[in-house]
Amino acid sequence: MAQLELKDYQSEVLSDLEDFVREVVNTGQIAQSYRKYWLDRGIVLGRNDISLKAYNDTVPGVPRVTSKVPTAGGKTFIACNAIHTIFKNLPERAAKVVAWFVPSDTILEQTLEKLRDPNNPYRQRLDTLFNGRVVIVDKESALMGVDISPVQVREQLTIFVLSAQSFIDARRPDQARVYRDNGYLEDYAKLFDENTKRVRNSGETGLIQVLSYLNPLVIVDESHNFTADLRVDMFNNINPCFIYEVTATPRDTSNIITFIGAEKLKKANMVKLPVIVHNDQSVDAVITNAITLRDNLERQAVANQSNGGDYIRPIVLFQAQPKTDEDSQTFDKIKERLVSQYEIPSEYIAIKTANVNELKGINLMADDCKIRYIITVNALKEGWDCPFAYILASLANRTSKIDVEQILGRILRQPYAKKQKSTFLNMSYTFTCSRDFQQTLDEIIKSLNRAGFSSKDYRSASSTPYQQREIVVNPDVPTQADELFSLGDFTGVADSGYNQVEANSDTTSTDELFSNPLSSSELSTMRSNSENQVSELLSSARQQAEEYESEIENTSNSSLSNLPRDVAESADVYTIAESFRSIVADIKIPQLCYNSTSSVLFEPGPMLVDKEMLLEDFDLDIENKDIQFDPSESSTRLIDLDSDKDYTPVQSGLGAAALNMFRQYYMTLNNEGKIRELVAKIMQSINIAGITDAKLRIYIKAVLERKNSDELIALAANIGDTIEAFKTKINELADHARERRFLSMVTVDQIFAEPLYSFPESIILPQTCVPLRKSLYKAEGTVNPFEYRIIQKVADLDNILFWHRNPSAKGFCINGFINHYPDFIVVTKGGKVIMLETKGDDRRSPESMARLKVGKAWAQLAGNNYRYYMVFDTKSMEGAYSLNQFIDILSHIQ
Repeated sequence: MAQLELKDYQSEVLSDLEDFVREVVNTGQIAQSYRKYWLDRGIVLGRNDISLKAYNDTVPGVPRVTSKVPTAGGKTFIACNAIHTIFKNLPERAAKVVAWFVPSDTILEQTLEKLRDPNNPYRQRLDTLFNGRVVIVDKESALMGVDISPVQVREQLTIFVLSAQSFIDARRPDQARVYRDNGYLEDYAKLFDENTKRVRNSGETGLIQVLSYLNPLVIVDESHNFTADLRVDMFNNINPCFIYEVTATPRDTSNIITFIGAEKLKKANMVKLPVIVHNDQSVDAVITNAITLRDNLERQAVANQSNGGDYIRPIVLFQAQPKTDEDSQTFDKIKERLVSQYEIPSEYIAIKTANVNELKGINLMADDCKIRYIITVNALKEGWDCPFAYILASLANRTSKIDVEQILGRILRQPYAKKQKSTFLNMSYTFTCSRDFQQTLDEIIKSLNRAGFSSKDYRSASSTPYQQREIVVNPDVPTQADELFSLGDFTGVADSGYNQVEANSDTTSTDELFSNPLSSSELSTMRSNSENQVSELLSSARQQAEEYESEIENTSNSSLSNLPRDVAESADVYTIAESFRSIVADIKIPQLCYNSTSSVLFEPGPMLVDKEMLLEDFDLDIENKDIQFDPSESSTRLIDLDSDKDYTPVQSGLGAAALNMFRQYYMTLNNEGKIRELVAKIMQSINIAGITDAKLRIYIKAVLERKNSDELIALAANIGDTIEAFKTKINELADHARERRFLSMVTVDQIFAEPLYSFPESIILPQTCVPLRKSLYKAEGTVNPFEYRIIQKVADLDNILFWHRNPSAKGFCINGFINHYPDFIVVTKGGKVIMLETKGDDRRSPESMARLKVGKAWAQLAGNNYRYYMVFDTKSMEGAYSLNQFIDILSHIQ
C-alpha cells in the first residue's frame, strides 16, 4: 500500500496546530495564546456575537484544542501527524507517550489494527516520523507491562489506544482494573518521589498511576462520538501534557483552532459532493430507483475504467426499518425481494446488523468482490469505510421520521481520493420515501451538519418550499437556503411523481411492507418509470454538479477564502477605498523567482524563491562540527505543571531515581550503541525544511563520533540541552547557507522578479489604527507610535497617492533567504511602489541587517519603479536612513 501524502487542508490543520503549540510554549499562558492565535488571524474572540469565545479552561492548566474536520477528511491520519507536530514543538521530553482515546469498541479494534499494521499508511507515517521506533499498546498488553518498561518508553514513541470508559471511575468494579496495583509495572514505582502526582483511588503501580507519571499527550479521535466519557476528572487522573481533539462536530466548550469546510475536501477529491436527494412515493419505488441508478453508475464505472480510470463497483446501502434492531426477518425479506423480484444474485447482497455480519473478512474494494447491495439499519454508523458506497436508500415508510444521521456519512468518501472522469461518479445519492419531504430534508441537513459540514448554505430543487427557513422559491432556479454544506453541497431533487396507487400502509414497518410482493405488471411499470426518473435525476445532477464546482472556484478566489466560514460573517472586513479601486486593479508587485528544472511534480518554468530551495545544494557534512555543549547540569526533561505559568507545561528535571536509571541504560552500551541511540533521540526533535533526514543523521553522527564515552554519557544525561545545541548550530549553518546561495544566484542572474502579487479586495482587521489620509483600505491595521508618526508624515506629502499597512505573515512578502514582510507599502502619484520597513533606534541587529539585504536585492531586481527603505528614528545603520532623511528622499520621488 502506497504511503499517504498530506492533502493541502491537512497540512493547514497541522500548521495551525504548530502555530498554537509554539505560542503556548513561548508565552507560557494558554488563554492568552489562544486569544493571540485568533487575533493573528483577524478575529477578536467574543466580538459581534461570534461563535468563537474566549479559551475554555476545561482541564485547568492543560492546553486543550480542537480541529474541526468533516467526515471523510482523514481525521485519523491528521492525528498521526499531529503527534509529531506537538512533540516537536513542546520542550524536549524524556519519554514520548500518547494516550489515544476512541469512543467505541468498534473503533478501538479498527484503530489498533491500522496502527499495528506495518503496511497501513497510518503506521507507515508514524514510522517515518519517529524513525521506526513506534509501539502500539492496548489496555490488556499495558496491564501486562508489554513493551512499556521505563527504559523502553524512553527510546520509542509509545501509543496507548484506549477506551475512555476504562479510566472513568475506580469505584465501579467493572472499571477498576487500571486502578489496581500491578506487579508488571512495579519498576515505575521505584521512580516516584515526593513530587510525583498521585492518582486518587489508584494503587502505586496501577496503570492509571503509571500513565499519570508519564504525562502523556492525549489524542481524542472522533471526539464528537463521545458522550459523557470525556470527563475532567479522567483527564486530571491521566495528567496530560496536551490534549488534542479532531472531530467533525466540536462541542460548545471546544477551543477550536481550525475549521475545515466541505469545499476543501471536495477540492482535494476526498468526498463525493454534492449529495443528490430524491423523494419517492413508495418504498418499492425507492428500491427500484436505487437499483436502476446503481446499474447506471456501474456502466459509468466500467466506461471510466476502460478509459484509464480506477476500478469502481458502486454499492447501495439499504437502510431498513424493522420493528426492532434484532428483527432478522426484516432483512431476510428485503434480500428475498431483491433476489426473487429484481433477479439480483444473492452473492451480490450482504446483511450487516448488530447480530448478523456478512461483511466480515470481505474486502469490498477488491476486484473480485461481488457485493453491490448492503442491507443494514445503523450498523455502519461508525468505523466503516468503503468509498464504493454511492447510494443510501432509506426504506422507512412514508410517515416515519427518517433517521439517516448515523450512516449518511458512509456514502461521502471519494474512491481513491481522485476525481473521476465521469461526473456522476463524483457525487453521492440518497433516496427517501416521505410524505413530508421538507421534514426529510431537515433531517438530512442535520445529519450532514453532524458529519462536520458547514451549516450555512445548501440548494434544494424540491417542488415544495422549505417552510422552516426563509427561502425565495423560483421554479426555474435551484432554491437557496441557509443550512447544510458550505457551498451548496446538497441538492434536493423533486418528488418522483409516480402515479401508481401506493400498495403499502403509511404506518407499517419495513418487514410488513414486503409481505405483499408486487405483481409482474406493477414491477414492469415501476421499472419503466424508474428508467425515466433516473435519467431526469442524472440530467439535473450534472447541472447541479457544474454549479457546485463553479461556486467552489469562486469561493476559493474570495479574499475571505482562508477564513473559516463559521466565523467569517462576524469578522471585521474592510474593502479598498472606492477612489483607489480601479488603480489598484492594475498593480502587480514583483516577487522573486527562479527557473526550475522539470521534475515529477512540476513543469519547468518560473517558481517562487523559498528558503527550502536555497538549501538544495547545501552539503551539511562539510560544515563546521564544533558545537559547544554544557554538561554541568542535567536537563533530561519531563513536562510538568508549573503554577507560576498558568499551569502551562514547562520543563522540569527528572527525579534522581529516574535520572539514574536513564544514565545506567546508556552506560551499558558500547560507544557505537551510545551514538546510535543518541542519533535516534536527536533526530526525533530536529526537522529543517530543505535538509533531508539522511544529511541530518550523517552530520549528527559525525559530531558524536568525536566524543569519548564519558562525553557521550553526559550528552545523553543532558539530552534536552544536547538537542537544543544541535538545533541552534544546524539552524545557524542553514541560515548562512541560504544567504550565501541567494546572493550568489542574484549575482549571476539566476533570480529574477515577476509581477505576481495583487492587493486583496478586502482585509480582515481585529484592530485598526487611528484613521489617516490616503489609506488604501477603509481602515488599516494597528501601528506603534513611531510607525504612526512616520506614516502620518508620508500621507502629508503631495506626491503620495496611497499607503497600506502590510500585515505580517499575511500580506506582501519579499521572499529571499528570509521571508520579509515590510511594514508599509507606499505608492506615489507617478506609479512608484515603495516598501517601507520601520525600526526603532534600538533595533539595529543582525535580523535588521538580513531584512535590509533582502529588501535591497528585491528593489534591484524589481526595477526602477520599485524602492526599498529601512528607516530608523534618529540613528541609522549602513544602508538605512533616519526619519528626516527618508521623508526628504520620498518627497522627491514622482
